[in-house]
Amino acid sequence: MVHTTTYTLTVSGGGGESTWQLGATYAAGDVVTYNGVRYRCLQGHTAYPGWEPPNVPALWQTI
Repeated sequence: MVHTTTYTLTVSGGGGESTWQLGATYAAGDVVTYNGVRYRCLQGHTAYPGWEPPNVPALWQTI
């Protein structure tokens, strides 16, 4: 007897690379450039003043 199955993989985040922008919405895995440095988003969020990547290591990881 032979059994088969089909799997579907859905990946979210990591939607490309852009320049960090105030007011933008970011998903975990998104990559941005800020002042020439690349960062990966760790938690989904909306970018508020003061939340620039080098200021909030809970939201952004240098890569």
